[in-house]
Amino acid sequence: MARLVLFDIDGTILSTQGVGRRALARAVSEAFEIAIACDHMDLSGKTDPQICREMLTDSGYSNEVNAEKLAKAFDIYLPILKTEIELCKEFALLKGIHELIDALTKTGDAYLALLTGNIEPGARIKLEPFSLNQSFAIGAYGSDSANRMELPAIASKRATKHFERAFEPKEIVVIGDSTRDVTCAKGFGAKALAVSTGKTSVAELQAEDPDFLFSSLEDTDSVVEAIFAK
Repeated sequence: MARLVLFDIDGTILSTQGVGRRALARAVSEAFEIAIACDHMDLSGKTDPQICREMLTDSGYSNEVNAEKLAKAFDIYLPILKTEIELCKEFALLKGIHELIDALTKTGDAYLALLTGNIEPGARIKLEPFSLNQSFAIGAYGSDSANRMELPAIASKRATKHFERAFEPKEIVVIGDSTRDVTCAKGFGAKALAVSTGKTSVAELQAEDPDFLFSSLEDTDSVVEAIFAK
């Protein structure tokens, strides 16, 4: 049976070391003219628009967050993100990612896409240093919806069009490091493959009852076996 495999980015494919958090905070601060302090906030698994709104609320912003100002914040964000990545020596690809992508590609039955809270241009900027954009032609992003629960359906629809085949929910596997990755997969009827390479603990992931839970994606054979398990 074929599989549509949807990868999260931060904490799953990459160790981002807070580059997105810092860049978003600076961009929101500039666009909305308010001091943003967000080091204490839990951002795992949240979409970029959701994060921006929560940063503002947490910092005491009481006005309406209109689309125009939010778009301005993202315009400011992208060049800052590029600079943050260039300056961060710890920004890195997590172990096993290239091997897993290669193995899945060689099966001929795995179709790869993204499911990430990043807005699409930000996702592409993060993947570019590792030449991974070519592995993920399509995806569902925070720029599609601020609600992560809506992203599996968007990804499935795009995959049907791009790969010219339909995927039933049971043929879809969401790979992610946060509880929100697990809940959005299960909410759509897809399989949830959790990996504890991000900031979410094993216990927290286990509490969401994912179909599979790995400490990393380094054991390529075991991960591929789980992806294709019935």
